Amino acid sequence: MPIGLKIVLELVELRELGAAKTLLRQTDPMIMMKHNQPDRYIHLENMLARSYFDPREKVRQRKEGEMPLLRPLSGEARVVPPSRLLALLVVLNGSKHQGLLPQDNFMMMDDAVLCMCFSRDAEMLATGAQDGKLKVWKILTGQCLRKIERCHTKGITCVNFSKDNSQILSCSFDQAIRIHGLKSGKLLKEFRGHTSFVNDAVASSDGTIKVWNLKTTECSNTLKSLGGTAGSDTTVHSVHPLPRNAEQFVVCNRSNTVVIMNMQGQIVSFSSGKREGGDFVCCTLSPRGEWIYCVGEDMVLYCFCISTGKLERL
Repeated sequence: MPIGLKIVLELVELRELGAAKTLLRQTDPMIMMKHNQPDRYIHLENMLARSYFDPREKVRQRKEGEMPLLRPLSGEARVVPPSRLLALLVVLNGSKHQGLLPQDNFMMMDDAVLCMCFSRDAEMLATGAQDGKLKVWKILTGQCLRKIERCHTKGITCVNFSKDNSQILSCSFDQAIRIHGLKSGKLLKEFRGHTSFVNDAVASSDGTIKVWNLKTTECSNTLKSLGGTAGSDTTVHSVHPLPRNAEQFVVCNRSNTVVIMNMQGQIVSFSSGKREGGDFVCCTLSPRGEWIYCVGEDMVLYCFCISTGKLERL
């Protein structure tokens, strides 16, 4: 089934009819379908006019799309031993390392991808890998726009674009934070001072949150997170600025507590009440900054109200 058609069906099923109409009537693949398969196109238009969605439509559309492809191939299909597939994979792998395959067009990395980030205009995607390499991709074509081979000496844990997309910030297991120019690929600035893995632009596994001076690259303030066992450093997973208050931010660490702090390190509010037997592994904020969503090691999603600090939903 063509990907465009599949998306239209998904949108119709979700009753996102406005988006489905736009995709059906204004995209090139759907316009081609209108000319080449008018009956099928008219059927999709009729689906948009209905007040309900029939789940059997997915199966019907998939079969209609697959049959023209399967008929000419049916006479050519043969059963071969698994060793043939293994041989093909070996050849493809060797061709990739010899540069015979356009690897960048597949948006592939040489090692496991640990983090990624979209640019503000959603045109680029940055990916950081276990081997310390960073690549920036053009989403529309899959082309690799920038490759930074020695971005870090160890795995990259976090990447972020600057507001104007001219620079990219990265953090790593090598305890460093670096800023590279997107056009040149050169290292512009480096921030050092953490004594353990850097998990976020300002957060580390050493239990501290550091505020940096972008001009001098010096640490202007070090804050200690709340939570965890007394006398031990509690890993800080991430820090999230509050949309409605630039002076405050949410700290997610490896404990059963989410903390709201200000730039002076004072605790403004905190939310606790998680069940025993697990710690938070990540968190995010709602778009308006009204809720904090946390995922625990017990595979439960927790929702905290920022205004009251209370656990509202499980």
